[in-house]
Amino acid sequence: MFTNEQITEVLGTQALDTDRHRNLNHLATATADGHWHLNDLPWNDLPLFPLPDNVKGRRLKAFVEFGKRAIKAQLAAEHVAVTSARYLLLRAEKEGIHISVRRAIAAVLNDEASHVFVMTEMDARAEEQFPEFPLNYVESPLLPVFREAVPSMHPALISSFMGAYEAMIAIRGYAEQAAYPRPSILGKMAAHGAVDDGKHAKVMRLAAHEWLDNFRAQLAPSQSASKIREAILDPIRYFWSLVLEHEYWLLQYDPHKLDTYERRSREDTRLGERLMNLLGFKEDELAYVSLGTITRAFQPEMA
Repeated sequence: MFTNEQITEVLGTQALDTDRHRNLNHLATATADGHWHLNDLPWNDLPLFPLPDNVKGRRLKAFVEFGKRAIKAQLAAEHVAVTSARYLLLRAEKEGIHISVRRAIAAVLNDEASHVFVMTEMDARAEEQFPEFPLNYVESPLLPVFREAVPSMHPALISSFMGAYEAMIAIRGYAEQAAYPRPSILGKMAAHGAVDDGKHAKVMRLAAHEWLDNFRAQLAPSQSASKIREAILDPIRYFWSLVLEHEYWLLQYDPHKLDTYERRSREDTRLGERLMNLLGFKEDELAYVSLGTITRAFQPEMA
């Protein structure tokens, strides 16, 4: 289960909002200073996957398919991140959003573009090294849907979703892969990514707060509740159900892994609720979305 300390580390505390623009500028600089690229990975010194010594046959096939599937899933997630960051940066420039927001999102975009390059290279090398194990890959029920919807969504929604997703990955996804027992390129990439995602989660959380505050300020009191529901709350409810499906998809819809799914879905819900609290959603808005209710109602065996 995600601890309070882990969630706070990736999302920050209420104090992070007290000087939002200064903190965004700091995150922009830290993200740029920590930037890494394809050539920073030891391609010639480590195997692509953490394969056991002398592994053969079905065991080798299982390890390779696991590695290929991890690459495909991460590449899909990186495409979502690039699409979202680029769109947010263009919106921020068009709307004249504070320069600190633009700097921080531009730094995230720079990172995510590099990640796409790395994951594409890993995908190509995996196919070249292990052509005898073709992967029957099925797309995530979440990632392509969200990516295609980005141009139609409010930037507060995009950035809040990406803040939650980056935080989930920072705490669990990359960290699990970084814990592989044998050194590999996949593990090295995971270690780099875990550091990046924590910064990206904070940037997106603060950008979401900026856009949400601006949105509320532009609404007439008589329109506020309905407009917030239409632009932000209803889409959160829709995409949260896809987040849950995505978690079961990551487990390959294996009914024997329902305990793992249930643990992960509880972790996601706890993190999502924490983010919504940090963004200042009102009590009635939190009750309307009710992430916990959606999570409890979702039946993964029917996905």
